[in-house]
Amino acid sequence: MLNALKEFETGRYPRLEEAAIHTRDRTRRTGRPPGRYVISRTLLVKGLEFDHAIILNGNALDRKNLYVALTRASRSLTILGMSPILDPEVK
Repeated sequence: MLNALKEFETGRYPRLEEAAIHTRDRTRRTGRPPGRYVISRTLLVKGLEFDHAIILNGNALDRKNLYVALTRASRSLTILGMSPILDPEVK
């Protein structure tokens, strides 16, 4: 809504509703940038890259989700789990 108000203040839109629709459509096309810290499931971060990633309970992930989680970090990766060995079962 703040972005829609900023767009409306530019004077390019005669009504706030039109500025909100434009803002929504632009966000839909470009996506929302992730914040500084992101806590999420692998489904929602698939295709994104982060400098650092921490995987919580890595032993509980199946192969597909573990692969996605392992490939999100570009600089450092920390894996937490109950065992020092990751042996995902196909679930």
